[in-house]
Amino acid sequence: MNTESDLLAAAKVAAQFDKLTRHVASSFKHQLEIAQAANDKDEIIKQQIKLEVLKAARMMFSGSYKVALKTAPAGDWSDA
Repeated sequence: MNTESDLLAAAKVAAQFDKLTRHVASSFKHQLEIAQAANDKDEIIKQQIKLEVLKAARMMFSGSYKVALKTAPAGDWSDA
């Protein structure tokens, strides 16, 4: 992947993924705040898990994106 059109397409995919996952994270955070206000421990844990899974997905995407653009070696996601 080194043509200009490939780079542009990759940037568009990354931007859309970022936009969507930030929106989802915001929703999860809102639900977490509601659960905390209600002192609903089960729901608090559920929302925290959702946020952590989303965080992991974002890190995996970031690492994959860097590898695809050859800005990081495969498997080097330490700073994702």
